[in-house]
Amino acid sequence: MILRRLAEYADRLDLTPEMYEEAGVAWIIELTADGELESFVPLEDVRLTVPRFRKESEPRVLSDQANHVLNLERGRKHSAFVELARRCYEETEDERILAVVKFLEDLGQVEVPKN
Repeated sequence: MILRRLAEYADRLDLTPEMYEEAGVAWIIELTADGELESFVPLEDVRLTVPRFRKESEPRVLSDQANHVLNLERGRKHSAFVELARRCYEETEDERILAVVKFLEDLGQVEVPKN
């Protein structure tokens, strides 16, 4: 009961760290441990705390718009997103992030679900 009340209280407070913000998330990309695409999981009315953009041209760490993540616009922001994911893996050595890096490096034509 006390934990529930504390969680409710925390929800009422603005506890978002300075370098983060809330953003709507349409779906999550599920990957295997080897970085293979498993599925797109649609989300409805979901807001998550994500890293704040430092500059509009810079990607967010492991969370960004589909056109940048999946290279749909064939722009430099995708390359920056991949490089940031690589640096994140180098710093953390987290195998889950390695799966993301593998997925991004082997990215071919991806069928993006319609919202």
